[in-house]
Amino acid sequence: MKKLLLIFAFLSAGILFISCDDEDPITPPVETDGKVYVTSTPAGAQIFVGQNNSGKVTPDSVQLAAGTYNITLKIAEYFDTTFSVTITVGETTEKNITLVSSLAEFGPIRIWETLAPASKPSGLDLSSGQTIAVSGTDKMLADIYYSTDGFLVQSAHLFTSQGLTRVTKFKVGSSNNINDGVDASAVDNTWITGVTDMEANYFFLYDDDDNYSKARINGRGTDSDGDAWVDLTYWYNKESDDIGF
Repeated sequence: MKKLLLIFAFLSAGILFISCDDEDPITPPVETDGKVYVTSTPAGAQIFVGQNNSGKVTPDSVQLAAGTYNITLKIAEYFDTTFSVTITVGETTEKNITLVSSLAEFGPIRIWETLAPASKPSGLDLSSGQTIAVSGTDKMLADIYYSTDGFLVQSAHLFTSQGLTRVTKFKVGSSNNINDGVDASAVDNTWITGVTDMEANYFFLYDDDDNYSKARINGRGTDSDGDAWVDLTYWYNKESDDIGF
């Protein structure tokens, strides 16, 4: 009986040895990825790889297959910033990006009622802060103007007698503090085409170039000739469709 058990044990061991010897050795996976670690000033920018949102914000790392990629950082109130990075297998590439503000501040800028002479411009080009006589040669640059009819600051396209074409939409804000950090809402059909010169709160504007501004009237009056005026102060966001302020 003992001999039979020993024979069985040897046979089992031999079978096990042969089975193990027939198995392929375990091959470790080949590493194909690397990482890019992105920091930015200011922090909190969305990280896009090509056109795709990685779902991460700075500072953070993104794992990618080896190769060269365009990375874009996006955050409100700053220009989108794109840079190229080459990913090396098994390595982490670091990028530190300083973003450029897209906000420009203008004012106070005085515009005059439409009945004032050409020497007292009633129009305004929001992108440059340039005042414009809406009967002058550069009148087509006007985004808004100060209308005698109802004493409204309103969209240039409503000045039909001068053939102005640029359409600007308005949305009244929640306070008179233009520096309260509140962003615009996306333009929709609730936006209007002008505000009264007595409006105490700031208001957002959306112009014909798809840029947002945030403005307030911080003065109004009449000069010795009886011509009415308003003073505007505003932020202009140079990044198209950026609602950040």
